[in-house]
Amino acid sequence: MRPLTPDPKQGRGRGQPPRFYARRDRAPSRLAFRLERLWLTPAVRAVTRIGAPIFVVTLGLGLWLGDSGRRADLVERYDNLKISIENRPEFMVSRLEVTGASPAVEDAVRMMLPVGLPASRFAIDLNSYRDAIERLDAVRDVSLTVLSGGALEARVTEREPVILWRKPTGLDMLDADGHRVASLTRRDARPDLALIAGDGADKAVPEALDILAAAQPLLPKMRGLIRVGERRWDVDLVGGRRIELPAKDPVPAMKRVIEVDRSDDLLSRDFTRIDMRDTARPTVRLSANALEHYEELTGQKPRSASFSAQTVKPVAVSAPAASGSVASAAPVAAAAPSSSVRSGSAQSSAAQTSAASSSAAPTAARPPARPSGSAQAAAAGPAAAAATPAAASPTRPQARPLSNPSKVAP
Repeated sequence: MRPLTPDPKQGRGRGQPPRFYARRDRAPSRLAFRLERLWLTPAVRAVTRIGAPIFVVTLGLGLWLGDSGRRADLVERYDNLKISIENRPEFMVSRLEVTGASPAVEDAVRMMLPVGLPASRFAIDLNSYRDAIERLDAVRDVSLTVLSGGALEARVTEREPVILWRKPTGLDMLDADGHRVASLTRRDARPDLALIAGDGADKAVPEALDILAAAQPLLPKMRGLIRVGERRWDVDLVGGRRIELPAKDPVPAMKRVIEVDRSDDLLSRDFTRIDMRDTARPTVRLSANALEHYEELTGQKPRSASFSAQTVKPVAVSAPAASGSVASAAPVAAAAPSSSVRSGSAQSSAAQTSAASSSAAPTAARPPARPSGSAQAAAAGPAAAAATPAAASPTRPQARPLSNPSKVAP
Protein backbone atom coordinates (compact mmCIF):
# COMPACT_ATOMS: atom_id res chain seq x y z
CA MET A 1 0.00 0.00 0.00
CA ARG A 2 1.04 3.50 -0.59
CA PRO A 3 1.62 5.63 2.45
CA LEU A 4 -0.25 8.88 2.80
CA THR A 5 2.84 10.84 3.69
CA PRO A 6 6.05 10.43 1.86
CA ASP A 7 8.86 8.73 3.61
CA PRO A 8 11.62 11.16 4.18
CA LYS A 9 14.15 8.47 3.43
CA GLN A 10 12.74 7.81 -0.05
CA GLY A 11 12.83 11.43 -1.12
CA ARG A 12 16.47 11.69 -0.46
CA GLY A 13 18.65 10.79 -3.45
CA ARG A 14 22.30 10.71 -4.08
CA GLY A 15 23.98 13.96 -3.71
CA GLN A 16 20.89 15.57 -2.07
CA PRO A 17 20.99 16.83 1.51
CA PRO A 18 18.66 15.26 4.08
CA ARG A 19 15.31 17.02 4.77
CA PHE A 20 14.51 18.28 8.27
CA TYR A 21 10.83 18.62 9.53
CA ALA A 22 9.71 20.89 12.49
CA ARG A 23 8.30 19.05 15.48
CA ARG A 24 4.63 19.75 16.49
CA ASP A 25 4.03 21.47 19.90
CA ARG A 26 1.69 19.31 21.97
CA ALA A 27 0.92 22.05 24.63
CA PRO A 28 -2.73 23.36 24.47
CA SER A 29 -3.52 26.80 23.35
CA ARG A 30 -4.51 29.56 25.71
CA LEU A 31 -8.20 29.39 24.77
CA ALA A 32 -8.32 25.63 25.12
CA PHE A 33 -6.69 25.91 28.49
CA ARG A 34 -9.27 28.38 29.72
CA LEU A 35 -12.20 26.33 28.41
CA GLU A 36 -10.87 23.23 30.07
CA ARG A 37 -10.48 25.01 33.41
CA LEU A 38 -14.03 26.39 33.11
CA TRP A 39 -15.45 22.94 32.41
CA LEU A 40 -13.88 21.66 35.61
CA THR A 41 -15.92 24.21 37.64
CA PRO A 42 -18.86 22.42 39.49
CA ALA A 43 -21.39 25.15 38.73
CA VAL A 44 -20.68 25.12 35.01
CA ARG A 45 -20.87 21.33 34.90
CA ALA A 46 -24.27 21.37 36.75
CA VAL A 47 -25.73 24.01 34.48
CA THR A 48 -24.55 22.20 31.38
CA ARG A 49 -25.69 18.74 32.42
CA ILE A 50 -28.96 19.61 34.31
CA GLY A 51 -29.98 23.18 33.73
CA ALA A 52 -29.65 23.20 29.95
CA PRO A 53 -31.80 20.05 29.39
CA ILE A 54 -34.48 21.31 31.75
CA PHE A 55 -34.56 24.64 30.00
CA VAL A 56 -34.91 22.99 26.63
CA VAL A 57 -37.74 20.67 27.80
CA THR A 58 -39.59 23.49 29.56
CA LEU A 59 -39.35 25.67 26.52
CA GLY A 60 -40.74 22.92 24.37
CA LEU A 61 -43.66 22.22 26.74
CA GLY A 62 -44.44 25.87 27.02
CA LEU A 63 -44.61 26.22 23.27
CA TRP A 64 -46.78 23.08 23.01
CA LEU A 65 -49.16 24.03 25.87
CA GLY A 66 -49.51 27.52 24.57
CA ASP A 67 -52.44 26.29 22.53
CA SER A 68 -55.75 26.30 24.56
CA GLY A 69 -57.14 23.36 22.61
CA ARG A 70 -54.20 21.19 23.52
CA ARG A 71 -54.57 22.14 27.18
CA ALA A 72 -58.28 21.27 27.26
CA ASP A 73 -57.63 17.95 25.60
CA LEU A 74 -54.93 17.12 28.15
CA VAL A 75 -57.21 17.98 31.14
CA GLU A 76 -60.04 15.89 29.71
CA ARG A 77 -57.81 12.88 29.29
CA TYR A 78 -56.61 13.23 32.89
CA ASP A 79 -60.17 13.43 34.29
CA ASN A 80 -61.28 10.41 32.32
CA LEU A 81 -58.35 8.40 33.59
CA LYS A 82 -59.03 9.45 37.21
CA ILE A 83 -62.74 8.58 36.99
CA SER A 84 -62.04 5.23 35.44
CA ILE A 85 -59.73 4.34 38.32
CA GLU A 86 -62.03 5.64 41.11
CA ASN A 87 -65.09 3.83 39.77
CA ARG A 88 -63.52 0.44 39.74
CA PRO A 89 -65.58 -2.20 41.60
CA GLU A 90 -63.01 -2.69 44.35
CA PHE A 91 -63.33 1.01 45.33
CA MET A 92 -67.14 1.21 45.40
CA VAL A 93 -69.15 1.58 48.68
CA SER A 94 -72.65 0.14 48.42
CA ARG A 95 -73.96 0.15 52.04
CA LEU A 96 -73.55 1.88 55.40
CA GLU A 97 -73.41 -0.12 58.64
CA VAL A 98 -73.98 1.80 61.91
CA THR A 99 -73.12 0.00 65.17
CA GLY A 100 -73.45 1.08 68.81
CA ALA A 101 -76.11 3.74 68.20
CA SER A 102 -79.73 4.10 69.19
CA PRO A 103 -82.38 4.18 66.45
CA ALA A 104 -82.67 7.98 66.59
CA VAL A 105 -78.91 8.47 66.36
CA GLU A 106 -78.62 5.87 63.61
CA ASP A 107 -81.20 7.70 61.51
CA ALA A 108 -79.30 10.97 62.02
CA VAL A 109 -76.01 9.33 60.99
CA ARG A 110 -77.54 7.96 57.80
CA MET A 111 -79.09 11.30 56.91
CA MET A 112 -75.74 13.08 57.30
CA LEU A 113 -74.01 10.92 54.67
CA PRO A 114 -72.78 13.46 52.07
CA VAL A 115 -73.34 11.27 48.97
CA GLY A 116 -75.82 8.67 47.91
CA LEU A 117 -74.89 5.01 47.81
CA PRO A 118 -73.44 3.27 45.88
CA ALA A 119 -70.54 5.67 45.52
CA SER A 120 -66.80 5.54 45.25
CA ARG A 121 -64.85 5.72 48.47
CA PHE A 122 -62.87 8.58 46.94
CA ALA A 123 -66.09 10.61 46.67
CA ILE A 124 -66.75 10.39 50.45
CA ASP A 125 -64.79 12.83 52.61
CA LEU A 126 -64.42 10.67 55.71
CA ASN A 127 -62.90 13.43 57.86
CA SER A 128 -65.75 15.86 57.21
CA TYR A 129 -68.31 13.09 57.70
CA ARG A 130 -66.71 12.14 61.05
CA ASP A 131 -66.72 15.76 62.25
CA ALA A 132 -70.38 16.14 61.35
CA ILE A 133 -71.33 13.04 63.33
CA GLU A 134 -69.32 14.11 66.38
CA ARG A 135 -71.24 17.40 66.47
CA LEU A 136 -74.33 15.48 67.53
CA ASP A 137 -74.99 15.97 71.27
CA ALA A 138 -75.66 12.30 71.86
CA VAL A 139 -72.39 11.11 70.25
CA ARG A 140 -69.19 10.94 72.26
CA ASP A 141 -66.93 9.36 69.62
CA VAL A 142 -67.22 7.76 66.16
CA SER A 143 -64.85 5.80 63.92
CA LEU A 144 -65.32 5.24 60.17
CA THR A 145 -63.84 2.22 58.38
CA VAL A 146 -64.22 1.05 54.79
CA LEU A 147 -64.58 -2.74 54.88
CA SER A 148 -63.97 -5.20 52.13
CA GLY A 149 -67.07 -6.01 50.15
CA GLY A 150 -68.15 -2.41 49.68
CA ALA A 151 -69.32 -1.57 53.24
CA LEU A 152 -68.70 1.61 55.23
CA GLU A 153 -68.83 0.94 58.99
CA ALA A 154 -69.64 3.75 61.43
CA ARG A 155 -68.91 2.66 65.00
CA VAL A 156 -70.64 5.14 67.33
CA THR A 157 -70.09 5.62 71.08
CA GLU A 158 -73.03 7.45 72.62
CA ARG A 159 -73.06 9.64 75.71
CA GLU A 160 -74.85 8.10 78.67
CA PRO A 161 -77.25 10.47 80.48
CA VAL A 162 -76.77 10.42 84.26
CA ILE A 163 -78.68 13.48 85.46
CA LEU A 164 -81.45 15.89 84.49
CA TRP A 165 -80.96 19.67 84.39
CA ARG A 166 -84.05 21.85 84.73
CA LYS A 167 -83.66 25.27 83.13
CA PRO A 168 -86.15 27.95 82.04
CA THR A 169 -86.45 26.47 78.55
CA GLY A 170 -87.11 22.89 79.67
CA LEU A 171 -85.33 19.72 80.75
CA ASP A 172 -81.98 18.52 79.40
CA MET A 173 -80.26 15.21 79.99
CA LEU A 174 -76.55 15.56 80.83
CA ASP A 175 -73.73 13.05 80.93
CA ALA A 176 -71.09 12.72 83.63
CA ASP A 177 -69.09 15.62 82.15
CA GLY A 178 -72.05 17.99 82.03
CA HIS A 179 -72.44 17.73 78.24
CA ARG A 180 -75.96 17.87 76.85
CA VAL A 181 -77.31 14.57 75.54
CA ALA A 182 -80.92 15.30 74.62
CA SER A 183 -84.00 17.25 75.73
CA LEU A 184 -87.10 16.02 77.54
CA THR A 185 -90.61 17.37 77.58
CA ARG A 186 -91.74 15.55 80.72
CA ARG A 187 -89.99 14.76 84.00
CA ASP A 188 -91.63 11.36 84.35
CA ALA A 189 -90.05 10.23 81.07
CA ARG A 190 -86.82 9.47 83.00
CA PRO A 191 -87.75 8.97 86.68
CA ASP A 192 -84.50 7.06 87.24
CA LEU A 193 -82.36 10.19 86.84
CA ALA A 194 -81.76 12.74 89.59
CA LEU A 195 -82.72 16.37 89.05
CA ILE A 196 -80.58 19.50 89.35
CA ALA A 197 -81.50 23.13 88.78
CA GLY A 198 -79.95 26.58 88.83
CA ASP A 199 -77.56 28.61 86.71
CA GLY A 200 -74.21 26.91 86.13
CA ALA A 201 -75.43 23.54 87.38
CA ASP A 202 -74.24 21.85 84.18
CA LYS A 203 -70.67 22.94 84.92
CA ALA A 204 -70.66 21.23 88.34
CA VAL A 205 -72.20 17.87 87.44
CA PRO A 206 -69.28 15.80 88.84
CA GLU A 207 -69.68 17.51 92.23
CA ALA A 208 -73.45 16.95 92.13
CA LEU A 209 -72.91 13.25 91.43
CA ASP A 210 -70.58 13.00 94.44
CA ILE A 211 -73.22 14.62 96.66
CA LEU A 212 -75.91 12.26 95.38
CA ALA A 213 -73.64 9.28 95.96
CA ALA A 214 -73.08 10.40 99.54
CA ALA A 215 -76.81 11.04 100.07
CA GLN A 216 -78.04 7.60 99.05
CA PRO A 217 -80.11 7.09 102.26
CA LEU A 218 -81.91 10.40 101.62
CA LEU A 219 -82.85 9.81 97.97
CA PRO A 220 -86.49 8.86 98.78
CA LYS A 221 -86.88 12.21 100.59
CA MET A 222 -85.01 14.29 98.02
CA ARG A 223 -86.46 16.26 95.15
CA GLY A 224 -83.13 17.33 93.70
CA LEU A 225 -80.17 19.68 94.00
CA ILE A 226 -80.28 23.44 93.43
CA ARG A 227 -77.23 25.43 92.39
CA VAL A 228 -76.99 28.69 94.33
CA GLY A 229 -74.88 31.54 93.00
CA GLU A 230 -72.94 29.16 90.74
CA ARG A 231 -70.77 28.25 93.73
CA ARG A 232 -72.62 25.89 96.12
CA TRP A 233 -75.53 23.42 96.35
CA ASP A 234 -78.80 23.20 98.26
CA VAL A 235 -80.48 19.82 98.82
CA ASP A 236 -84.20 20.24 98.15
CA LEU A 237 -86.29 17.87 100.28
CA VAL A 238 -89.98 17.07 100.06
CA GLY A 239 -92.23 19.57 101.83
CA GLY A 240 -90.17 22.60 100.77
CA ARG A 241 -87.34 21.90 103.22
CA ARG A 242 -83.70 22.45 102.31
CA ILE A 243 -80.22 21.50 103.43
CA GLU A 244 -77.76 24.30 102.65
CA LEU A 245 -74.33 22.86 101.87
CA PRO A 246 -71.06 24.81 101.94
CA ALA A 247 -69.28 25.88 98.77
CA LYS A 248 -66.14 23.99 99.84
CA ASP A 249 -66.24 20.28 100.70
CA PRO A 250 -70.01 19.72 100.46
CA VAL A 251 -69.70 15.92 100.58
CA PRO A 252 -68.41 15.75 104.21
CA ALA A 253 -71.17 18.15 105.26
CA MET A 254 -73.75 15.90 103.62
CA LYS A 255 -72.33 12.86 105.36
CA ARG A 256 -72.50 14.68 108.69
CA VAL A 257 -76.21 15.42 108.18
CA ILE A 258 -76.83 11.74 107.45
CA GLU A 259 -74.96 10.69 110.60
CA VAL A 260 -77.01 13.09 112.74
CA ASP A 261 -80.19 11.84 111.12
CA ARG A 262 -79.29 8.25 111.95
CA SER A 263 -78.56 9.05 115.55
CA ASP A 264 -81.21 11.72 116.36
CA ASP A 265 -83.74 11.28 113.52
CA LEU A 266 -83.11 14.87 112.42
CA LEU A 267 -84.94 14.86 109.11
CA SER A 268 -88.20 13.72 110.68
CA ARG A 269 -88.38 16.92 112.74
CA ASP A 270 -90.47 19.96 111.77
CA PHE A 271 -87.88 22.32 110.22
CA THR A 272 -87.47 24.46 107.14
CA ARG A 273 -83.69 24.82 106.80
CA ILE A 274 -80.57 23.00 107.91
CA ASP A 275 -77.67 25.39 107.40
CA MET A 276 -74.37 23.56 107.00
CA ARG A 277 -72.48 26.42 105.37
CA ASP A 278 -70.54 26.94 108.59
CA THR A 279 -69.41 23.43 109.44
CA ALA A 280 -68.25 24.56 112.87
CA ARG A 281 -71.76 25.80 113.76
CA PRO A 282 -74.63 23.98 112.01
CA THR A 283 -78.00 25.70 112.36
CA VAL A 284 -81.53 24.29 112.19
CA ARG A 285 -84.37 26.68 111.37
CA LEU A 286 -87.68 25.45 112.77
CA SER A 287 -91.05 25.98 111.14
CA ALA A 288 -93.65 28.36 112.61
CA ASN A 289 -95.59 25.58 114.32
CA ALA A 290 -92.47 23.96 115.72
CA LEU A 291 -91.18 27.31 116.98
CA GLU A 292 -94.51 28.07 118.67
CA HIS A 293 -94.56 24.67 120.32
CA TYR A 294 -90.97 25.13 121.47
CA GLU A 295 -91.77 28.50 123.04
CA GLU A 296 -94.73 27.01 124.85
CA LEU A 297 -92.59 24.23 126.27
CA THR A 298 -89.73 26.46 127.31
CA GLY A 299 -91.92 29.32 128.60
CA GLN A 300 -90.22 31.90 126.43
CA LYS A 301 -92.10 34.94 125.16
CA PRO A 302 -92.65 35.25 121.40
CA ARG A 303 -89.82 36.84 119.47
CA SER A 304 -92.19 39.28 117.77
CA ALA A 305 -94.48 41.55 119.83
CA SER A 306 -97.10 41.81 117.08
CA PHE A 307 -99.45 38.98 116.08
CA SER A 308 -102.21 38.68 113.53
CA ALA A 309 -105.80 38.52 114.68
CA GLN A 310 -105.96 34.81 113.95
CA THR A 311 -103.02 33.96 116.22
CA VAL A 312 -103.72 36.27 119.20
CA LYS A 313 -102.82 34.72 122.53
CA PRO A 314 -103.21 36.08 126.06
CA VAL A 315 -99.90 37.48 127.17
CA ALA A 316 -99.24 38.73 130.71
CA VAL A 317 -98.30 42.38 130.52
CA SER A 318 -97.82 44.47 133.66
CA ALA A 319 -99.70 47.79 133.72
CA PRO A 320 -97.71 50.94 134.53
CA ALA A 321 -97.79 51.45 138.32
CA ALA A 322 -98.22 54.77 140.03
CA SER A 323 -95.55 56.11 142.35
CA GLY A 324 -95.69 54.39 145.69
CA SER A 325 -98.26 51.81 144.62
CA VAL A 326 -97.92 48.09 143.89
CA ALA A 327 -97.75 47.04 140.22
CA SER A 328 -100.82 45.25 138.91
CA ALA A 329 -100.36 41.66 137.86
CA ALA A 330 -103.66 41.28 135.98
CA PRO A 331 -103.04 39.77 132.53
CA VAL A 332 -103.90 41.94 129.54
CA ALA A 333 -104.50 40.69 125.97
CA ALA A 334 -101.78 42.09 123.61
CA ALA A 335 -102.63 42.20 119.90
CA ALA A 336 -101.07 43.97 116.98
CA PRO A 337 -103.17 46.76 115.46
CA SER A 338 -103.99 45.68 111.94
CA SER A 339 -106.77 45.93 109.43
CA SER A 340 -107.78 42.34 110.09
CA VAL A 341 -108.91 43.28 113.63
CA ARG A 342 -111.98 44.95 112.18
CA SER A 343 -113.35 41.70 110.82
CA GLY A 344 -115.78 39.53 112.70
CA SER A 345 -113.22 36.81 113.30
CA ALA A 346 -110.88 39.36 114.83
CA GLN A 347 -113.61 40.61 117.12
CA SER A 348 -114.45 37.11 118.29
CA SER A 349 -110.78 36.41 118.96
CA ALA A 350 -110.51 39.62 120.94
CA ALA A 351 -113.63 38.69 122.92
CA GLN A 352 -112.17 35.29 123.75
CA THR A 353 -108.95 36.98 124.80
CA SER A 354 -110.73 39.45 127.06
CA ALA A 355 -112.78 36.65 128.61
CA ALA A 356 -109.65 34.70 129.35
CA SER A 357 -108.11 37.78 130.91
CA SER A 358 -111.13 38.46 133.10
CA SER A 359 -111.24 34.86 134.27
CA ALA A 360 -107.60 35.00 135.19
CA ALA A 361 -107.90 38.30 137.04
CA PRO A 362 -109.15 36.94 140.39
CA THR A 363 -106.17 34.66 140.70
CA ALA A 364 -103.68 37.55 140.66
CA ALA A 365 -103.19 40.23 143.29
CA ARG A 366 -105.16 43.39 142.49
CA PRO A 367 -103.86 46.84 143.41
CA PRO A 368 -105.91 48.96 145.85
CA ALA A 369 -106.20 51.70 143.24
CA ARG A 370 -108.80 51.79 140.51
CA PRO A 371 -108.42 49.46 137.53
CA SER A 372 -106.07 50.44 134.77
CA GLY A 373 -107.25 51.64 131.36
CA SER A 374 -106.48 48.27 129.72
CA ALA A 375 -108.59 46.43 132.30
CA GLN A 376 -111.48 48.82 131.73
CA ALA A 377 -111.20 48.23 127.99
CA ALA A 378 -111.32 44.46 128.51
CA ALA A 379 -114.43 44.80 130.70
CA ALA A 380 -116.14 47.17 128.26
CA GLY A 381 -116.45 44.58 125.51
CA PRO A 382 -114.80 43.22 122.34
CA ALA A 383 -114.75 46.55 120.52
CA ALA A 384 -113.04 48.31 123.40
CA ALA A 385 -110.53 45.46 123.78
CA ALA A 386 -109.65 45.68 120.09
CA ALA A 387 -109.29 49.45 120.27
CA THR A 388 -107.16 49.46 123.42
CA PRO A 389 -103.74 49.07 121.66
CA ALA A 390 -104.46 51.94 119.31
CA ALA A 391 -105.34 54.24 122.22
CA ALA A 392 -102.30 53.29 124.27
CA SER A 393 -99.54 55.73 124.98
CA PRO A 394 -96.53 55.87 122.61
CA THR A 395 -94.33 54.40 125.32
CA ARG A 396 -95.21 50.71 125.35
CA PRO A 397 -95.00 48.94 128.74
CA GLN A 398 -92.44 46.20 129.01
CA ALA A 399 -93.66 42.67 129.72
CA ARG A 400 -92.55 41.07 132.98
CA PRO A 401 -93.19 37.50 134.12
CA LEU A 402 -95.69 37.02 136.91
CA SER A 403 -94.64 35.98 140.35
CA ASN A 404 -96.73 32.81 140.00
CA PRO A 405 -97.36 32.10 136.30
CA SER A 406 -99.09 28.78 137.04
CA LYS A 407 -102.17 30.65 138.30
CA VAL A 408 -102.68 32.46 135.03
CA ALA A 409 -105.12 30.76 132.66
CA PRO A 410 -103.54 29.71 129.33
